[in-house]
Amino acid sequence: MLALTAYASVTDRERAVTAGFDRYLAKPASAAQLSHAIAELFRDSLLSSASAG
Repeated sequence: MLALTAYASVTDRERAVTAGFDRYLAKPASAAQLSHAIAELFRDSLLSSASAG
């Protein structure tokens, strides 16, 4: 899961990770940053699926 939020402190990032988010982006995020984060999530998902089965 990807957290896209206006809350950008280190504590906010830690809370997002603790809540189970895989990636964290603070607004304003560029289209390139968002695209990169989504691509990383997709890649990680594929790698996880490949190693599980």
